[in-house]
Amino acid sequence: MDDVLQLEPATSINFATISQRADFKIVMAAVKQDGLSIRFVSSRLRRNRDVVLAAVQQTGEALRYVPQEFRCDAEIVLSAVITTKEAIRFASYALQKDTGILMAAWNHGFTLSDE
Repeated sequence: MDDVLQLEPATSINFATISQRADFKIVMAAVKQDGLSIRFVSSRLRRNRDVVLAAVQQTGEALRYVPQEFRCDAEIVLSAVITTKEAIRFASYALQKDTGILMAAWNHGFTLSDE
């Protein structure tokens, strides 16, 4: 049986074997279903841009658990803010002040009083 099918729901990846946590297909399936499962994937895949992007597109809160290099990445942060306005709190300081990011957050319901 395919390992991807054995890991339902995706949050069960925290109970997966080390090799499953390092398997790209399994990890992508997991983060697409539950972006917060990025906490449990291998450090190598946590640094994979495609994995990070899939996680923040599922829930912007996943930005909290990604390496700093992605918190400075405008596309990653923008995707996170579009799905979860509060994700702006996990962005780099520079992107928290970026007009384009702030406008996207504003368009999705973020207000300065939310800070």
